[in-house]
Amino acid sequence: MQVTWTELIPLDQAGVNRIKDNVSGVYRISHHDQTNNSYYVHYVGQAENLKERLGQHLAGSETNSCCNSFLKSHKCYFRACSISTQSGRDGAEVALYEKYQPKCVERIPDVSAIEINFE
Repeated sequence: MQVTWTELIPLDQAGVNRIKDNVSGVYRISHHDQTNNSYYVHYVGQAENLKERLGQHLAGSETNSCCNSFLKSHKCYFRACSISTQSGRDGAEVALYEKYQPKCVERIPDVSAIEINFE
């Protein structure tokens, strides 16, 4: 499946507001490590409403303690893409998990990964 990713967007309210309402899809959250000027994905997920779900990851709202730790210690960013079907989101989320091995994911769908582009 060929998807269209957003650019790297800061994970803050202004960044989340750049996502259209009621768009479903998958996303990945990364942090910037200034010591080596690199980005590392620490969370992947999916949502029926990306804007709403990404808002739940903002500082002060985040319930995942691992993600919260990154929010407090690093500048965080996200990339997202639209995928309308649940089966597509499930397979894409697994593909993201397998590629990035994010530290903060607590569970992933029990399905096979689908082929997607990551850039």
